[in-house]
Amino acid sequence: MQLPIRIDYLLVIALLVAVFAVAVLLGRPVGPRKTPIMKQVQKVKSAVDKGRTPPEVTVRSRLTIVTRLFEEKMEKVGLEPSSDSGYIPVSQTPFASFLAEHGVNEDTIGAILAELKQIESESGVAEIIDAVAETPGVVLEGADTETAVQLAIEEWQLGQKKPQRNEKHT
Repeated sequence: MQLPIRIDYLLVIALLVAVFAVAVLLGRPVGPRKTPIMKQVQKVKSAVDKGRTPPEVTVRSRLTIVTRLFEEKMEKVGLEPSSDSGYIPVSQTPFASFLAEHGVNEDTIGAILAELKQIESESGVAEIIDAVAETPGVVLEGADTETAVQLAIEEWQLGQKKPQRNEKHT
C-alpha cells in the first residue's frame, strides 16, 4: 500500500532545507581563516628554538583596533565619523594643537607625547622641542620655540603628577 505524498509537504521540506542551507552558508566566515594568535606565537617560539627565522605574525595595530571601535560606536549613535584624516586625532591638548599648527605630523605629535611621559627633567623636554624645531617642514623659530617648550613643560608636569593612594576623590 502506497501513501500518497502531497506536494504541500514536499514544498515545505524543500523550503526548510533551503533555509537551513542559507543559514549554514551565512554563518561561515568568508575568505581565508585567521590563525589564532596563540598558535602564531607557538610557531614563532618553535622556529626560534630550532634556530630558524621566525614567521611573520599577523596582528592588528592598536590604532586600527581603537579606530574600528570608535567608528562602530559613532555609527551606533547615528553619527558618521570623519574620513578626512583617516584616523582618530592623537590629542587635543594645547601643546598638541600648537605643534599641529606649526607643521608637525600627527604621528610625530603622538610619539612626542608618549616620550614626554618618560622624560625625567625639564631640560630633556627642551631637547625634544629643539629636535622637533630642526625637523624639515616644521616651522618653529624664535618665540614659537619658546612657546612650544613652555607648553611641553606644562604637558610634562601634568604627566608627572600622580594621585597618591591616600587621597580621596570627591
